[in-house]
Amino acid sequence: MIPDKYLEENYCRNPDGESRPWCFTTSPSKRWDFCSIPRCKEQVIAPTEDCYEGDGSSYRGGMSETISGKKCQNWASMEPHSHSNTPQKVPKADLQENLCRNPDGERAPWCYTTDPSVRWEFCKIERCTSVPSSIVPELTCATGDGSSYRGTVAVTESGKTCQTWASQYPHEHSRTPEKFPCRGLEKNYCRNPDNERRLWCYTTDPETRWEYCAIPSCDTAPRTEEQVMAPTEDCYEGDGSSYRGGMSETISGKKCQNWASMEPHSHSNTPQKVPKADLQENLCRNPDGERAPWCYTTDPSVRWEFCKIERCTSVPSSIVPELTCATGDGSSYRGTVAVTESGKTCQTWASQYPHEHSRTPEKFPCRGLEKNYCRNPDNERRLWCYTTDPETRWEYCAIPSCDTAPRTEEQVMAPTEDCYEGDGSSYRGGMSETISGKKCQNWASMEPHSHSNTPQKVPKADLQENLCRNPDGERAPWCYTTDPSVRWEFCKIERCTSVPPSIVPELTCATGDGSSYRGTVAVTESGKTCQTWASQYPHEHSRTPEKFPCRGLEKNYCRNPDNERRLWCYTTDPETRWEYCAIPSCDTAPRTEEQVMAPTEDCYEGDGSSYRGGMSETISGKKCQNWASMEPHSHSNTPQKVPKADLQENLCRNPDGERAPWCYTTDPSVRWEFCKIERCTSVPPSIVPELTCATGDGSSYRGTVAVTESGKTCQTWASQYPHEHSRTPEKFPCRGLEKNYCRNPDNERRLWCYTTDPETRWEYCAIPSCDTAPRTEEQVMAPTEDCYEGDGSSYRGGMSETISGKKCQNWASMEPHSHSNTPQKVPKADLQENLCRNPDGERAPWCYTTDPSVRWEFCKIERCTSVPPSIVPELTCATGDGSSYRGTVAVTESGKTCQTWASQYPHEHSRTPEKFPCRGLEKNYCRNPDNERRLWCYTTDPETRWEYCAIPSCDTAPRTEEQVIAPTEDCYEGDGSSYRGGMSETISGKKCQNWASMEPHSHSNTPQKVPKADLQENLCRNPDGERAPWCYTTDPSVRWEFCKIERCTSVPPSIVPELTCATGDGSSYRGTVAVTESGKTCQTWASQYPHEHSRTPEKFPCRGLEKNYCRNPDNERRLWCYTTDPETRWEYCAIPSCDTAPRTEEQVMAPTEDCYEGDGSSYRGGMSETISGKKCQNWASMEPHSHSNTPQKVPKADLQENLCRNPDGERAPWCYTTDPSVRWEFCKIERCTSVPPSIVPELTCATGDGSSYRGTVAVTESGKTCQTWASQYPHEHSRTPEKFPCRGLEKNYCRNPDNERRLWCYTTDPETRWEYCAIPSCDTAPRTEEQVMAPTEDCYEGDGSSYRGGMSETISGKKCQNWASMEPHSHSNTPQKVPKADLQENLCRNPDGERAPWCYTTDPSVRWEFCKIERCTSVPPSIVPELTCATGDGSSYRGTVAVTESGKTCQTWASQYPHEHSRTPEKFPCRGLEKNYCRNPDNERRLWCYTTDPETRWEYCAIPSCDTAPRTEEQVIAPTEDCYEGDGSSYRGGMSETISGKKCQNWASMEPHSHSNTPQKVPKADLQENLCRNPDGERAPWCYTTDPSVRWEFCKIERCSSQVSPVAPMPTQSGHKPLAPSPAPSPIKASVPPSIVPELTCATGDGSSYRGTVAVTESGKTCQTWASQYPHEHSRTPEKFPCRGLEKNYCRNPDNERRLWCYTTDPETRWEYCAIPSCDTAPRTGQLLLKSD
Repeated sequence: MIPDKYLEENYCRNPDGESRPWCFTTSPSKRWDFCSIPRCKEQVIAPTEDCYEGDGSSYRGGMSETISGKKCQNWASMEPHSHSNTPQKVPKADLQENLCRNPDGERAPWCYTTDPSVRWEFCKIERCTSVPSSIVPELTCATGDGSSYRGTVAVTESGKTCQTWASQYPHEHSRTPEKFPCRGLEKNYCRNPDNERRLWCYTTDPETRWEYCAIPSCDTAPRTEEQVMAPTEDCYEGDGSSYRGGMSETISGKKCQNWASMEPHSHSNTPQKVPKADLQENLCRNPDGERAPWCYTTDPSVRWEFCKIERCTSVPSSIVPELTCATGDGSSYRGTVAVTESGKTCQTWASQYPHEHSRTPEKFPCRGLEKNYCRNPDNERRLWCYTTDPETRWEYCAIPSCDTAPRTEEQVMAPTEDCYEGDGSSYRGGMSETISGKKCQNWASMEPHSHSNTPQKVPKADLQENLCRNPDGERAPWCYTTDPSVRWEFCKIERCTSVPPSIVPELTCATGDGSSYRGTVAVTESGKTCQTWASQYPHEHSRTPEKFPCRGLEKNYCRNPDNERRLWCYTTDPETRWEYCAIPSCDTAPRTEEQVMAPTEDCYEGDGSSYRGGMSETISGKKCQNWASMEPHSHSNTPQKVPKADLQENLCRNPDGERAPWCYTTDPSVRWEFCKIERCTSVPPSIVPELTCATGDGSSYRGTVAVTESGKTCQTWASQYPHEHSRTPEKFPCRGLEKNYCRNPDNERRLWCYTTDPETRWEYCAIPSCDTAPRTEEQVMAPTEDCYEGDGSSYRGGMSETISGKKCQNWASMEPHSHSNTPQKVPKADLQENLCRNPDGERAPWCYTTDPSVRWEFCKIERCTSVPPSIVPELTCATGDGSSYRGTVAVTESGKTCQTWASQYPHEHSRTPEKFPCRGLEKNYCRNPDNERRLWCYTTDPETRWEYCAIPSCDTAPRTEEQVIAPTEDCYEGDGSSYRGGMSETISGKKCQNWASMEPHSHSNTPQKVPKADLQENLCRNPDGERAPWCYTTDPSVRWEFCKIERCTSVPPSIVPELTCATGDGSSYRGTVAVTESGKTCQTWASQYPHEHSRTPEKFPCRGLEKNYCRNPDNERRLWCYTTDPETRWEYCAIPSCDTAPRTEEQVMAPTEDCYEGDGSSYRGGMSETISGKKCQNWASMEPHSHSNTPQKVPKADLQENLCRNPDGERAPWCYTTDPSVRWEFCKIERCTSVPPSIVPELTCATGDGSSYRGTVAVTESGKTCQTWASQYPHEHSRTPEKFPCRGLEKNYCRNPDNERRLWCYTTDPETRWEYCAIPSCDTAPRTEEQVMAPTEDCYEGDGSSYRGGMSETISGKKCQNWASMEPHSHSNTPQKVPKADLQENLCRNPDGERAPWCYTTDPSVRWEFCKIERCTSVPPSIVPELTCATGDGSSYRGTVAVTESGKTCQTWASQYPHEHSRTPEKFPCRGLEKNYCRNPDNERRLWCYTTDPETRWEYCAIPSCDTAPRTEEQVIAPTEDCYEGDGSSYRGGMSETISGKKCQNWASMEPHSHSNTPQKVPKADLQENLCRNPDGERAPWCYTTDPSVRWEFCKIERCSSQVSPVAPMPTQSGHKPLAPSPAPSPIKASVPPSIVPELTCATGDGSSYRGTVAVTESGKTCQTWASQYPHEHSRTPEKFPCRGLEKNYCRNPDNERRLWCYTTDPETRWEYCAIPSCDTAPRTGQLLLKSD
């Protein structure tokens, strides 16, 4: 059903967004057709604002209909389309109701539609003038196919929202930003990453995979809607994939089958499976890349045909591409030829007989594998098929090429690019197979081989998928292989030459040893037929296709699966097990150098200087560096400097007289190695290499010896008895583990096997070497070093005795002889333990002696005779990087013993024998399991994780360290990623931490994880793309710094704004820095681990929250990110500013901050010490002090590590201390002023009342020692550090925890509870004693709440009752319940806000009286900021007002009744949440409190601002009601005393008088506590009294008059208090009507603060209750917007609408604005703002 589309009767309509009206027809042969209805012109456009200018952003007209006639969705609604363009989020866009607008910079006004199937459309509005709008190529329009378009349209031409390119939901795909990095695949914008004919995107509709986008073309004037929509199509372009016409008839006149139907032909090209192909009904389409539109026919005998549509060009119709001929490699061919070029019939693709295969229609659904037609499903070089001949698996098909006129057979063979020119750098063919048949690895993948030749790094090399290419100047196209054991190979592509096509390498001839040969010869050179490889008859063998899956063991074809010297096979003659095959070599036909399949040089003569072969791989398998290149190794052996050495490309050569051909490697950690080439020998034919003898370590040996050198029989490799092991044929399939033959599967130093003797696990086998005459065992084993050569510098023997018999001193020891020849200072000399060595060029090896009287002597070693000892490579010396070394040296070059590889002590590690089974990790021998630059081991020294070993090189004369190691580097180039120098110090002089160490800083930049970065020891490096070399420091307080190295040249680095630097606050920065300024790695924005947060890419889609790059999504002051450190929530990033020239290191790093401004909230310096020298506690830590000022809770305060900060508005930076006895202190930082350093505010003097004082004075002004605050002796008290955690109650120092007027302490004198302290004031110069001492307290100020004097007598002379006593009067004003009121003993106090100090009396007949204390003289009371008035938002206010601006009493913060809440003193300990006083704990715009009214959750308080002129006491105290009007029914003042001086009874109490005037029964009368009110229409306010003998009396309040006059004092009555004169009421201008109460009767601004009770919209509809979800469901609930006053159904503005509104109770009207008058019009006085009613 499609409602609201006016689908009446059979009228023409457009229910689904077609280009014009249409209908289904009554003709059975035609399902539907467009209707002939003329398009309207001017009548279509709506009046009022009937046109728009520019992009329509300023359009404010009344149109609410789209160009297709759809009704617009209300902007505030999420139905039917959820979105973020709401009036609240885009307030400036005027998103009223469902009117057409442009909130996001589209090209014209638009709206979401009410049609669930169409998300949005442009509106039916014309542009105003003929002035062309601003056209910005590639932003507002597209050129060509749109590949360069970078605009932000993210909707398809049908209105569907685009899927984010980085997402795989709802559609999985390969067009990701990672695979197409240069195609602008940002967010979900329309793009063309794969050269489609125009812009497109995947859609968020699961039913629609993708659609084109309607982006206008820049190439012409703006097009009409008709131009954007697909034109009428009566012909097709290209292959017709984009054809969307209405043809449904084939070229032979057959009717097309409906694509959704399986009758008469079943198929997979359905609208569901190929959504992008527009498979509507039975219309002609091309869903699978055919050469033209086609369809299945309704004729059961004809499956499909091309359609009766012409191509839109002059292509001759006689040649039908992809039907009668093939283009390219034939992948798109869909013809019906089913015969191979030799005439064999093709096997059906869906069949597995006679040949089983994987090229099935199911696995290759888009490759046209129909019937048995010739096809190319797997990117072969041309069309082919499996044959029905069991003896012939497959052959090519002879399909002519469409590329020219009919060509000869020779022309048909090769596809477009089946050869390469030059070195193949320009090759762009489709080959993805190597010369040995291995599949190529995808260039963008790091599996199985990690590499740097990625599409991103070599964009010009066209590194598509896994196609063969030449990105680095090799001699031919190549690729990395998918075989983990073979890193790379050249590809199976010939050079473009005139070689006759009859010679096909690896098919008609063989190269090298024939390992790659895949021809079909199956006869040996003596004429015997070959045995099938899969058969075990007549000869049993192990060369099966299962064990050698990559060696082409098909049928009985000649092959070389085991590296024989040439091709061979087992024979079908039972008498002849095997023979060689006579396959011609491809190398014989004379080819020019350009024909280069490797020349026939598989060995070298002499030293190899004349070698000109094609090898480019080293003995350890590393790829050779191009001789002309200086990357990664700089050198002087270039073709220009050594022209005679034939230094071509990266081929192995010997330009400098080495002992064999060699090359520099492409591995930055290995400079050079000898090549994998053998020396040419004249081995007699009786010796068969790898059968009767072994080469090298015997890895390739395939002989049948099965006995060890001691005569023990070998255990079968497949058996686990008598020895269990892991060297099985399954785990080592290519190592020839047949039967029990001697083998070397794991790179042992020679051949071996497990034995059948249970007592002997394994032994070596005595297989002779092919390299020379058989050597004796002595020659094979490492010789004993009992002599030295030359001066003995190379001696590495074990002698430790001098010629006189003295014992040698350990080289690392300074006892008994101090010296400088230590392992650290002479690392190359192998100064191990106390072994004899020659570190300083003496004439022979020597050592220091352990005899204190003999410093040194030569050692007891003879010089070697003229016979050179045998050098056994990989036992006594190492080749290359030592990966193959299997010797037994187990000491590092500094003499430390190696840790056993299988042990995890003292160092835990991952280089275990289990993880590196083939690397010889035996015992604790020096090894190189991870391709380090030379041999190494972990040490047994807990302080030294690992060191290199001093194993000599087998490569002849040792080269100096300078030749092997990179030259001295005292500067770096670029970002220093290639720096390999020896600097290990930072710019501030700190020592670098060892990269392999996790102390003091844990990190992930280890040598194991970043092997290419050369992270040696503690040397400066750049493993992560920083701007210069850096290191972690050994200073625990400084994670990392750049190193003390200069840049090499003066060329300024390229500055790219918003990529390499940031402008302003960095909001536009899109660079890739992902490390904070302290070196922490950034957390990915899309991740919620380790820190949960709301700054996600979904919520901030336009802020570039990609990966984990530094960004500023929320207008912070500079760039930042969440960190991956669970202890540090977030930190700023050190991105340089683009606003100036490149800055020095000092400019980039945060400036040195040695002082702070203001209160230090902006301080970002590095101080982490308090004023008393204590170390700061880490902000993220709860030890030793638990607190709430964590980086997570106060993210803007920059709470990094343990640095001094001011997160809570203290007067200066501070920190929690690591001293458990001192919670916190201010930091050792000065204010940035000229205050002399001798005066330290809050340490040597106090400001204000001393609340912030943190000095160490601990004596009162009378000289008494202060009692420790944490102690309850000699005085019990409540001012403990636990109850006042933020008041600095350390030890017994003078403090002011309770807002006393100045500093004080309890004393250690049992007779004196407390006294003031004589701390000088910081506010002036040092004052005299008189100024410092506190005046005698014989009067009180204000209401006496702050009175702390010693009076204990009432005005009538009665003695005061002790506050802690319940005799004679029981009460609740105890020291425990009112700790802040200082209820000491029986001293006069004011604990409950009375008008003056008072006390309970000891007279049982008089409960209480005011005290005999006068009010202080007429000096106007000071205005005390934060006590009598508030500054800013009131966060620092600590006054005692506890009434809201409407007169409601505040709820106690520690209480959860009547309102449950989270603003508790425990959660906000430093926000002064005492009692029920007005506070601002959560940065509201002003002071507030929860109310005791269950119906009113909270209200603001009317606290005057300190920022204006001084006001009188009356203005300060909440509200100015000291008189009443009329009968006093509206009186809301604070009087609680009757005219006779009696105290009023609480209205809620029934004691001493029972009554019915309770707050519950008379809710409108504001019957709070015991305040005077008039609930029953008496003539004036009154109350019940606490005197049981007097039920009630009128209150001591005058009626308001029009004159200002003081109130006469009341006469003194017996037993009562003399009445202080009441202050005069404040004058109020008569002309101001008292009925206007801001935020109650009118609204200010947008009405957010309005708390009135209007509940009707401006059209008269009743408002829906905010807590209700009926009739309208919504999210503006009191729970989600607790501070927005969503009471009952009153008009409110919870979401920053432009004015007050509400949901209505009318189901048809979701919401409307309310007509609340504005307070801004009528002039009001300041007094009105303070009034409460």
